[in-house]
Amino acid sequence: MTIEQLACFQAITEHDTFLKAADSLHISQSSLSKQLKKLEEELGIQLIDRSKRSASLTEAGEIFAADVKLLLLQYQLSLSHLVRFRNASSIRIGTLPLLGQYHLSEKIAAFSETHPDIRIELNDVEESALVEDWRAGKYDLLISRPFSPEFESLHSVVIARDELVAVMHEAHPLASSDHIGLSDLRTESLLLMKPYTAVYKHCQRIFLENDFSPEEINTSRLETIFSRIVSGGGIGIVPYRNYMLFRQPHLTAIPFSPAIPLEIRMYAAENGLSAPAGALMQTLAKS
Repeated sequence: MTIEQLACFQAITEHDTFLKAADSLHISQSSLSKQLKKLEEELGIQLIDRSKRSASLTEAGEIFAADVKLLLLQYQLSLSHLVRFRNASSIRIGTLPLLGQYHLSEKIAAFSETHPDIRIELNDVEESALVEDWRAGKYDLLISRPFSPEFESLHSVVIARDELVAVMHEAHPLASSDHIGLSDLRTESLLLMKPYTAVYKHCQRIFLENDFSPEEINTSRLETIFSRIVSGGGIGIVPYRNYMLFRQPHLTAIPFSPAIPLEIRMYAAENGLSAPAGALMQTLAKS
């Protein structure tokens, strides 16, 4: 059995449906089910009663759940014991695939040039993998847009700033506006990034805070969003830097009023922050 399988099982014990458990881990329901099936097959015991709509534990599952809770706590404790033994001259960074558009690759490279004794390992991953890998202790630092409640308790600094813009065809009636309000888009067909992304979750928070309920929302990859807008398929809400990276002819980006800021942050667990990692955080926060 693996730590990932045990974490999936524990999530199921803490939620009443597979869907909620999968959402809590930022993975798909099918991935969660596969991990549980592998665990049950290895143990040769059914842990979850699938005859009911809710995620109900079998008798064996109830007993195993108590043991799993202790195992995962011990695993996290063991990782914390090893923090001070990590190579202080190495920094492992997990990041969303956004370094290029915010010129962070160049800034990290510049830090490496002035600190040749520090080895930096960068790993680009999507949101769900970033959370899972952080829980597994694979990284010293994270670079991400805020999206996971789990990150809110971490020490963090802002290392880049962006804002959301409304991207539309230049022939759209709103395209001549200097600024746009969310209320102006209430009857529009909106195009957002995929639901697992930090940008999508940020948009949903903004909609909720502003009591904004658009008539239609579709989600796609960025490239598809811009292609659909070119063909008159709606209005996209995306980070301005993404627009600059993927923009196509006949598109325009209109800023919101009031502006909708979007931060890029570097995260670290304060009790496990090495001197080199702290130096890198401080450098990027100032740049």
